[in-house]
Amino acid sequence: MIYLICTPIGNLNDISLRSIEILNSSDLIYAEDTRKAQKIFDKHKIDKKSFSFNDHNERSKTKNIIKEARAGKTISLISDAGAPLISDPGYILVNECIRENIEYTVIPGPSSVINSLLLSGFPINKFKFLGFLPRKDSERKKVFENNINNDATLVFFESPKRLSKSLSVMKKIYPSTRRVVICREMTKKHEEVIR
Repeated sequence: MIYLICTPIGNLNDISLRSIEILNSSDLIYAEDTRKAQKIFDKHKIDKKSFSFNDHNERSKTKNIIKEARAGKTISLISDAGAPLISDPGYILVNECIRENIEYTVIPGPSSVINSLLLSGFPINKFKFLGFLPRKDSERKKVFENNINNDATLVFFESPKRLSKSLSVMKKIYPSTRRVVICREMTKKHEEVIR
């Protein structure tokens, strides 16, 4: 069995008891960042080692994971923060599990997408998640233009270094009545919501 385990998006106490139990009983744990995984393990007394599973090695590691799962091993996959596959590695693995008929499941938990929607105060009966915005202004502009008439709440990730540029591009495209909320450091001591 392969478990896709959601991890805290900030506060390490936000991990579920079930997640801790499964991590403790896993034969192998793959993590997007083994150093961040170790912080979770140390905090919750999980006496395990994790192996790297990131955008650079996902294809090669997926073959190993499928082989280990076929051999009956219990395997867990965790991302840096939040849910695997949501702007994080794991998509290739899931598709290979489906193709190879390998059983997998998700252990729910923290999600920065859902958390930001709840903090926003915007309507959440309909939303669209756009992932990380492109780095180039022209490509960001295209994303915003393609969603100008979208009446759903738009959610996207952005680097603090590029936030000003993205807001500047957004300001040129959307009417001045369009509202924006920036959520940062969610669940941490210095959580901030800027409207």
